[in-house]
Amino acid sequence: MAGEEYQGRVGIAREHMPVYKAAIGAPDSLAPPPEGMKWLKTYADRPDNRGLFPFGTWTEWWTRHQQIGMAGWVGKQTPEESLEACQTWGVEHLAKYEGPKPFVRETVYP
Repeated sequence: MAGEEYQGRVGIAREHMPVYKAAIGAPDSLAPPPEGMKWLKTYADRPDNRGLFPFGTWTEWWTRHQQIGMAGWVGKQTPEESLEACQTWGVEHLAKYEGPKPFVRETVYP
């Protein structure tokens, strides 16, 4: 995920800042129009909480999620394997959680 190909796509779409140095200054990263800029506007226009935070065991969930996801970032797993592991952990963790469930009040993405 931190390699040149993936980070090149991040530079083109511009949903986030690329972390791979070659991708930051690549011609595709600098050329307008950015494909993903619409999402930054969507996020800015919708400041309501759309994520899992806050809920009672968020810190435990996030800490473990980061540990699991790191395997995909450093190449110990494929991105697909890492995503599956993160999703499995999330389902297991939230199934044990007895407090109010995280929710989304309305559709986030147009």
